Amino acid sequence: MKNDESYYLDINGLKANSRFAKLLPSDLAHRYHAVPVAGNGNKITVAMADPSDAEARKAIMNAMGHSTCLVRGNAQAIDNLLSEFWDEVDFTSPSLLYWSPINSMAAEIESYAQSLAALLNIRLGHFETPETGNQAYLELISEVEQNMVDIVILCGIEEPGFRSQIKSLSAFNLVDRFPVSLLVVQKPRWPLRSILLILRNEAYDESAIDWTVRIAQPSSAEVAILPLTFTPTAKNDQYHRSRSSIATMLTTNCSLGKKLRIVARRLVDSEINGTIVLRHEIPFRQISFELIERNYDLVVIASELHNQRFSRVPEELIKSLLSCTERPVLITKPKIHLARQ
Repeated sequence: MKNDESYYLDINGLKANSRFAKLLPSDLAHRYHAVPVAGNGNKITVAMADPSDAEARKAIMNAMGHSTCLVRGNAQAIDNLLSEFWDEVDFTSPSLLYWSPINSMAAEIESYAQSLAALLNIRLGHFETPETGNQAYLELISEVEQNMVDIVILCGIEEPGFRSQIKSLSAFNLVDRFPVSLLVVQKPRWPLRSILLILRNEAYDESAIDWTVRIAQPSSAEVAILPLTFTPTAKNDQYHRSRSSIATMLTTNCSLGKKLRIVARRLVDSEINGTIVLRHEIPFRQISFELIERNYDLVVIASELHNQRFSRVPEELIKSLLSCTERPVLITKPKIHLARQ
């Protein structure tokens, strides 16, 4: 946008179109008084109250893509449109949901969840159920779907108290089957000063990158990027691809090198201090040694969505990570639109 004062859209008589409006996360829409109003191919037009707000522009561009066209609109008219699109969903449903069936950890998890929700300026809900086993899982999934939850916060899923409630489910199958991101907290760590972002050189890394930026920016946490330079086969720490050399990774157009440069640029644009950590071990050892050597408050790693049509073994890397650390681990998944029941 060369001059945002030159672009003004009168939206007072604009007909509501939720297909465009809900492309922008509701928390950003309400925070910055912004609403997508039209689209042409991959280019979306977003009306906002103050396009001169650099923070708002950056947040909206990160969420919508850099081809987004920002125009100025009347704040009250924008808020009126938002109330049509989000009144029923956003203001009665949380974006974070926590479940702590272990009584000894309930207060800690609640405090941690409240702190995270306040940091991200998004809504928080608490899930409770007298059910156990698969029925408890089904009720949790129903809660997630009905309330459009972004992240579910779970206390340590291998603790005896938790296992008694989901005893008919493998803890790692729980992680694997879940349709949204999970934050597994065995020992809460707050405030957030240091975050480890693990990149797997997969398309679904984007969800981990997005959440890392979203958490690190308001917390002023430093981010260490650990790109895994081996690709595992199905099991037993056997690896069939040779590792990328540091020189190759940093100086060529290989996919991992491109991704590192993109992530580095996003951190710079978001004014987040970051470093790239390069290790030579096999992937699990890269992670475990890094966690031993540095005192991270949060680990972020992406996982693909479980495909219900196929039965598959939960990802060994995620399983190993949850087994080797007591730090909170955010397992992100690509965002999907869950149908309300």
